[in-house]
Amino acid sequence: MTAPFPGAPTPISTKTLTAGKVGTYQVSGLPVPADVTLTFSLSGYQSVTVPVQLGASGSASGIDATLTPADGTLTGTVTSASGTPLAGADVSVTSGSATVTTHSTSSPPGQFVLQGLAPGSYSVTVADSGYQTTTVLVTISAGQDDSVTVKLPAGSGG
Repeated sequence: MTAPFPGAPTPISTKTLTAGKVGTYQVSGLPVPADVTLTFSLSGYQSVTVPVQLGASGSASGIDATLTPADGTLTGTVTSASGTPLAGADVSVTSGSATVTTHSTSSPPGQFVLQGLAPGSYSVTVADSGYQTTTVLVTISAGQDDSVTVKLPAGSGG
């Protein structure tokens, strides 16, 4: 969490407790009265910014923030077993509860991008005429760009 305030050369930073009263924090040494902005952040989560008015006492309580996992992006390439990019392949990504579909592109050849995926495990199934349908497992990390290459063996799939 950082707390920039007017006239401060750099933001003040602190960390929440990881033992005892987990998630609690305290920032001291701020000028009062003042309007400050608290920004709560953690890798893999969306930051939350909260405005706070500090009175003459310098106290403010009940300033809470809930961080939500940042969505991830899956970038992939579909190729033949020999490595030739395959445009137009059907790509289906499922978490078990939701399925998203797209197609590999012709420019750049064989690539696909799916954004806004919640962090977790997914099955990526790729099908194309003249090739065997192939499924691979991927893990999407919060706020990260993850990638996968799916090689389709020759066959009668699609």
